[in-house]
Amino acid sequence: MIPARPVSRTGRDRRRHLFDRMARNLVSVGGFTILAAIFAILIVILVEILPLFRPARAEALPVQGLSLDGRPLLCGMDEYREVGFVLDGSGSVHLFSLLENRLLEVRPLPGLEGATLTDACSGGPDRYAAATSDGRVCLFELEYAVRYEDSLRTVKPTLHAGDPLPLYPDSKRAAHRIAYAVTQEGPVLAAYYDHEEALLFRIREETSLFGDVRREIDRAAFTPPGSTVTHLILDGRGIEVDRHPKGFY
Repeated sequence: MIPARPVSRTGRDRRRHLFDRMARNLVSVGGFTILAAIFAILIVILVEILPLFRPARAEALPVQGLSLDGRPLLCGMDEYREVGFVLDGSGSVHLFSLLENRLLEVRPLPGLEGATLTDACSGGPDRYAAATSDGRVCLFELEYAVRYEDSLRTVKPTLHAGDPLPLYPDSKRAAHRIAYAVTQEGPVLAAYYDHEEALLFRIREETSLFGDVRREIDRAAFTPPGSTVTHLILDGRGIEVDRHPKGFY
């Protein structure tokens, strides 16, 4: 029996076999990488949904003490719960850090000229109104600028407020309770004065080409209830007013 002659490989055959092995190894590595990525995604999903199966938990935050010049009328915070504010009866907006438990600054509402505040309310996200003791109303906005530096989030509050608007041209009667809403047609304000008078104010704003804002106020009366009104609620469309404790308008 004649033994088989060994097969001689040329350089071209060796290169082809080398490329075949590299391709097999590359496909194997790619497959394992895809499987590892899928398992990693499943682990992330599991970690994210795991708190849904745990009981709810509440944790008390440190108490922030403030020195106010008048009784508190309104309070709020930003969406990240890092900066809070309190509006007192003197017209001062106290801004404080909820994370560091310290006072940031105190900003007074402009144009009060010695008047105090009788009531305040929210008219939407970061939009507020406050009634003054001399029959005017302050419309202001709190803007929270969010910045990221070195993967750290910082929230900086800014107060935007103009001079108070007179609700009555020739009267300085103060409103006891107010409700405020910002609609597509403009701000709407409901004001309760006493058992005999309650008014709905629609404020129309027009901005000129030079940036000047001109405001006109339309007034409409609605019948207040016979009992004492403690709160007014105005819907987001500025159409319906609800008062507490009973009644609907």
